[in-house]
Amino acid sequence: MRFSAFFSAAFAVVAPIAEASSNIRNPLSALSEVNNATIHTGNHRVHAYSQFDLSFHIRDELHVKFSLEPNHNILGEGAVITHLAPDGSVRHVEEVDRRSHKVFKGTSWVKRLDKKEDRWRRAGWARVLVSQDGKTPLFEGAFTVDRDHHHVQSSHNYLRTRHRLDPEIERAQPGSEYMVVWRDSDVTSTEDGFMHQ
Repeated sequence: MRFSAFFSAAFAVVAPIAEASSNIRNPLSALSEVNNATIHTGNHRVHAYSQFDLSFHIRDELHVKFSLEPNHNILGEGAVITHLAPDGSVRHVEEVDRRSHKVFKGTSWVKRLDKKEDRWRRAGWARVLVSQDGKTPLFEGAFTVDRDHHHVQSSHNYLRTRHRLDPEIERAQPGSEYMVVWRDSDVTSTEDGFMHQ
């Protein structure tokens, strides 16, 4: 009897009960294209340790600028990936080359031309992964403007992950990838008749 009580207590400590669930978000009511993206460095190039500004327009009335620095919280020096065998033993360990990942964090700034703003105003935070630099940069990530979360995706990733009722976009031709942005406030509410379809 004491053995079973001990075993039960040990099992409760070793194997905690976990519960999880996942729901698809409701469809988007709006989607915008990212226009005129520019990396503000001398040659429009960045590396993993760059500090720089990146700007773009959403529609014509909202200009956005990120002031960015390396995000060592996501990927620090000395990071490794440990590959496990089916039995749980370590198959091999590989070091992550931090220099090959352009991951940045910083602040978001806006100018609203529809409100005649002529100065940049700090609007929130930004987290970005730059996949292509140069004169036509591509990046993905998230940022806030006055506490409204915005999500930037490549057109390819948007099409790959879109809700079946999300706005449709044109598939990019090879070599002409573009970016789209949507806000948390663009997600339709359950009052609009959508229930995680």
